[in-house]
Amino acid sequence: MNEQLSEALRRIQVTYDNQLSALHLTGLELDHLPELLLKASHLRVLGLKSNLLKDLPKDIHRMKQLRVLELEDNQLSILPDGIGTFADLRVFVLKNNLLTHLPESMGQLNSLRMLELRDNALTDLPESLFSLPNLRELYLHGNQLTRLPDLRRLPKLAKLDLSGNPLTELPAGLEALPGLRMLWVDEALVEKVPASLRPLLQASAL
Repeated sequence: MNEQLSEALRRIQVTYDNQLSALHLTGLELDHLPELLLKASHLRVLGLKSNLLKDLPKDIHRMKQLRVLELEDNQLSILPDGIGTFADLRVFVLKNNLLTHLPESMGQLNSLRMLELRDNALTDLPESLFSLPNLRELYLHGNQLTRLPDLRRLPKLAKLDLSGNPLTELPAGLEALPGLRMLWVDEALVEKVPASLRPLLQASAL
């Protein structure tokens, strides 16, 4: 057993012993999730940034109380269908992975408030994703998206990053979003932004 895995198991055990609600396993070069972690059903925050994960176990949904799941800087190319069963998930960070598509079950994440998908290889997104009732922030910079569905079914959306995609048109429904406060688009699309929304344009993504 290598040192990084031993350290991961040590931290997981500490969360059990002390019934901690948050666990961070950043930068431990993990290429899989230890079985012990999947039994930590009490966790609400799980940080797995900067590892070597290529996929997630199908039964990750056993961690049913998760509210924050951070998977930034891994090598994920696919997500299991069970990802949509996280009824309480509010923040989902998938920045800088290798994702080309998302499961339709993502549309079941009704508590989700922030979805970070920057710097992947997404060519399309499931229609169900655009019916999330509580989504406030959606970051799509640096993908391969050529079109997006109508956005008017995202009533609480406040921040939307569309930059760095080969989009030739803006998604329909932008003007129908009452809470939209910040918008990122590429320069080629600026002229297509309705006049009422131009004050929301941001120079660069945060």
